[in-house]
Amino acid sequence: MLTGLIVNGQVKNGVVYKLRGGNTLKGELLSSSSSVIKVKLVDSSIHEINPGSVKKSYGPDNITLYDNGSYRTTNGGSLYLSCGLSFDHVSVNITYNQKLGPHFEAGIGLGYHENWFDIPANNTNQWFIVQGTPLFLNGKYFPLKQTRIRPYIKASIGLNNNFTNWEILEINNKLMYELGFGSTFPITNNIQLFAEINQYSTQAKGIGTTWDFDAGTQSNVNINFNIWINQIVPRAGLFFNFAY
Repeated sequence: MLTGLIVNGQVKNGVVYKLRGGNTLKGELLSSSSSVIKVKLVDSSIHEINPGSVKKSYGPDNITLYDNGSYRTTNGGSLYLSCGLSFDHVSVNITYNQKLGPHFEAGIGLGYHENWFDIPANNTNQWFIVQGTPLFLNGKYFPLKQTRIRPYIKASIGLNNNFTNWEILEINNKLMYELGFGSTFPITNNIQLFAEINQYSTQAKGIGTTWDFDAGTQSNVNINFNIWINQIVPRAGLFFNFAY
């Protein structure tokens, strides 16, 4: 069962025909003409289709069809929605990637990220929260083609658009990048889960404020900081396939 989930036999010349009556036929394309389309279905039966009854079709250049009837598109785009969480980091991302053949995809993303860090000040460690909305480029490489569960490696790089808050008086926009690996897990043909582990890094440069209680007085103290925030961030979510 596990082997069938991970590695299914790929159907040669696999096609999917969505008919006007609501039925969907999947199988191997045997022949096609202006009057009849002949398909060997995944249950090994032979079916003849009237081309006029076809509402939408995917051919061997558009999909990878497996012998259990599942398939995935090899063109179009993918919309990713994800959440990342670690001890000093929380984030949500939305990314749209364009498929560039069976192994590559690339696109653009937008997120909301919070990072916590501490620096020595006033004889103790002061904690600050950096909040930002990064805009980034994203790319993925899938080394395997004929699998339903698909491992990948990824890279993202962009600009973290940071903003001030109650304890950050000034902050610059700085570089953000992620390098990681993960895998997809099918739910339906067009909706899948994914999970990944990333090395997340971003720079934070600005001025924070805190309280100074020395000598029995209470006053604001400004602290300059310029640091790199590095985190191991697990990330998980859903993605949706859109075929042409």
